[in-house]
Amino acid sequence: MAREMKIRKAERTSPDMQAELVAKLKPIIPEAFAEGKIDWERLKRVLGGQIDSSGEKFTFTWAGKSNAVKNVLVPGKATLRPDKKEIRYGCRAIEEFLLRR
Repeated sequence: MAREMKIRKAERTSPDMQAELVAKLKPIIPEAFAEGKIDWERLKRVLGGQIDSSGEKFTFTWAGKSNAVKNVLVPGKATLRPDKKEIRYGCRAIEEFLLRR
């Protein structure tokens, strides 16, 4: 006899990583901000010799890399939902969700 599992509703959006990072940085280095945004020149002055401006030591590049990095930080507005007809119960260690085809 398979026991029923309750499916929790998933968030429809992912967190805004950029906003979270800036919110964490503001209380730590408030002098690096001007008009609510990071002022790179001020940040460089605050960090002093801790900035390495010589570029990457090892590069792994491809066409569209900069866009890919930007897109990672954009909050998602979609969610994966299980197909209730295809969900299999009974596996103790793993809840298996099959995506709609």
